Amino acid sequence: MRHRAIAPGTSAWWAASALVAVALSLGEAYLLDRKKGFLTGGFLADQLLDTWGERVAFFGGSLVADFGTVAALAAVVFLVVRSLRLPERWSWALSAAAAGLVLGAADVLQFELDRYLGIGVDLGLLFDLTGNSVSEFLAVGWAHLWRPVLVGLVALGVVGAVGGVVARRQARAGAARPRRLSLTLPALVLFLSVATVSAARLASADADDALRRKPSVAWAGDLIETVTDVDRDGYGLLGRPSDPAPLDARVYPYALDQPGNDLDEDGMLGDLPASTPVFQEAARPAPWTSRRHIVLVLLESVRADAVGASWHGRRVTPVLDELAARGASARSAWSHNGYTVQSRHHLLTGTLANAGDGSSLIDDFLASGYQVGYVSGQDDTFGSAALDVGYRRASWTFTARDAPRRRYTRFATPGSLAVPLAVVEEQVTAFLKQRDPARPVFLYVNYHDTHFPYQHRGLAPLVHDTPLAQGEIAPARREALRGTYLNAVANVDASIGRVLRQVRSAVHGDVGVIVVSDHGESLYDRGFLGHGYALDEAQTRIPLVADNVPLVIEEPWGQVQLRSALGRALAADPGGATRPTVIARPDAQVFQYLGALARPRQIAWRTAKGVTAYDVRDRRVLGSGTPAMVDADASVTRLVQFWERMRLAREAVQD
Repeated sequence: MRHRAIAPGTSAWWAASALVAVALSLGEAYLLDRKKGFLTGGFLADQLLDTWGERVAFFGGSLVADFGTVAALAAVVFLVVRSLRLPERWSWALSAAAAGLVLGAADVLQFELDRYLGIGVDLGLLFDLTGNSVSEFLAVGWAHLWRPVLVGLVALGVVGAVGGVVARRQARAGAARPRRLSLTLPALVLFLSVATVSAARLASADADDALRRKPSVAWAGDLIETVTDVDRDGYGLLGRPSDPAPLDARVYPYALDQPGNDLDEDGMLGDLPASTPVFQEAARPAPWTSRRHIVLVLLESVRADAVGASWHGRRVTPVLDELAARGASARSAWSHNGYTVQSRHHLLTGTLANAGDGSSLIDDFLASGYQVGYVSGQDDTFGSAALDVGYRRASWTFTARDAPRRRYTRFATPGSLAVPLAVVEEQVTAFLKQRDPARPVFLYVNYHDTHFPYQHRGLAPLVHDTPLAQGEIAPARREALRGTYLNAVANVDASIGRVLRQVRSAVHGDVGVIVVSDHGESLYDRGFLGHGYALDEAQTRIPLVADNVPLVIEEPWGQVQLRSALGRALAADPGGATRPTVIARPDAQVFQYLGALARPRQIAWRTAKGVTAYDVRDRRVLGSGTPAMVDADASVTRLVQFWERMRLAREAVQD
């Protein structure tokens, strides 16, 4: 029997697409509620859909988006399926199932990344922080992605196999190929669904935050952004941040706000006043005559509360605890950014906006007659050339890129490559063997071992005997994760002790020591894992320990303060044993930013009283409770203008 021709308006097409869309919408609602508590509230449910209007906007928009996308994809798949000469119902069922698998696979991948990296992680930000590199992005997430990818491929294979069996049976029965279909109706359905979902997103900010996480909505949002970018400045109707002046190409998010021209180019709290002072970086320290040997240790991803901690009665950081007892330890030290490349640059150059002369601490010590050793457990070639700290100018240089075969990391991409602490210690030994005894030593040492996944074969079970494997890391294993993390910290602490003994033996005396971290680390604090996507205490409060150097630590302390403070300390060095000093500065402010400085997601000021933060994407103040829309609050205005001045200063240097 020959089957009747199939047109895209048949009931089978509608029914199959609708069934798949309903299944997708219900499944996505469940996953989204588990991740963010949009419907039932609970942990981190800061955007609860608690009104009927918001829920109708979400569920209606979700169902319409899924139906429109599935129907359109099914019609496209049908162009291939029709060649199998299947009955109408089988053809559309197979086409809709394939379309549903595509969207379902995207849902599962998104859920796995959120479960792995933390609730509410901004994947766009994560991609930015990996240098917009697909290889780096996959290196971070592949351990948790391969399973859903494999399941999706198997499911797609099953659908294809079922279709093949039915096709062979129909071929034996002499079934004719259905005639070609018109894609006009699927295109119309898709257009109407995109328009409807866009209206739902504009009607409710909370519904928009939930809907934009759906694959069927995300692609449509990108399309709407392009279409509604009337003035072609790169921003449209649904962007975050959205275009504050859709018809004026001079005004768009992240534009440089020129002072005193009566035009608010970036749309953030008014035009920058003409009287605003020009932003200036701290001056480069003058050469000093001090001969004090200095060791600067940069820890990777070590949060402030890891120093001085204990795990089941075992001290985690006895070496750092002893240094702090003899010297000083800051209680309010902060990173400006939650990402290594930026933080290292701030620390070594003493600049916030990168508007200095391109020099760093390395140059300061060289100019003062020191022999400089630079030993890094990670690949410091990773990152923008603009954030280079001049490590190649050191007297002795080693980074993980120099020994890729000795890496403990799975991947050798620049953002992932790292060598264990044993290799770091070997390189310190090599530097000390060839040092010039007539010159004082400045040694920079960076450890990577405390970075995710917080364990490798080279770490001994010092405080925790059963570290989690990377694939076992999940919120439900938070306690075991903390033990794994603290064990890595304990290993690095022990290595610092061995390095300091090496240096003291080589120089036949004591040395000044400064130990600081690039940023903190969330261990599912507030639902997050990792660093770089929140300006909270877990991810940005850092340890700072100093001993035997006349350093003045002004709290709250930011990383850019180290270069100038160390320069002042060594310029006025009295010699002999000296204890650092910690003083409180109630009026001091530490600037922080989330993402890239030119395009931050958030900016903030840390003070002795707390934090003032501004979400650039949503133009709102962040604080306890529900974020409120920004008004003309003076402190927020000063914060925004401070950031705008930094951008102008950096632009002037680049020009």
